[in-house]
Amino acid sequence: MPELVGTSYRNCWGQDAGIGGDECPEYALLTGIIFLLVLGFNGAICLYHNRHHYPVVFNLETEEEYLSKWVTNYPMAKYVNQNLPIGAKILGVGIYKPYYFKRWVVRDGVLDIWEGYRSKYTTEKSMQAYLKSQDFSYVIYKEINGKKPDDSINRIIGGKEAIFSYGPVQNIEKPQKEIFFLYKL
Repeated sequence: MPELVGTSYRNCWGQDAGIGGDECPEYALLTGIIFLLVLGFNGAICLYHNRHHYPVVFNLETEEEYLSKWVTNYPMAKYVNQNLPIGAKILGVGIYKPYYFKRWVVRDGVLDIWEGYRSKYTTEKSMQAYLKSQDFSYVIYKEINGKKPDDSINRIIGGKEAIFSYGPVQNIEKPQKEIFFLYKL
């Protein structure tokens, strides 16, 4: 965009042709006005798009409140970070934002691509034995609108009771309710 203004000035004033003079100052003014309008419009869009972040930026809201409101798995990450051992390896089924966990979380889709474990281990016993052989000690999974991520979760957790769960949480970005569960293998 800045090149447009510069090019307009040079072309209108005849600088590229080696001619000097006042041939078309109205085009230069018009180009400058259009540039400023576009810049202002894009700035307004940027301000509107990021309006949710202002309370935390200006200390009207704590980081904890902000993350609890905008990151649906943050309470689970907080619980895991405070209560699970440092060396815990966690299989995340349906967890797509594991970056707030300070433990090793392997997403099930990645593990399935590496190993194909869902199709290899078709019984509850073989699935749990495989996960334990890979040093997984916990499983976190997310239900969306009351539906489990897939059929393999029943083979993974068996009949175990959840050691921590919370929800339903209304996802602000998408119209869905999410419930998170943590199981020990």
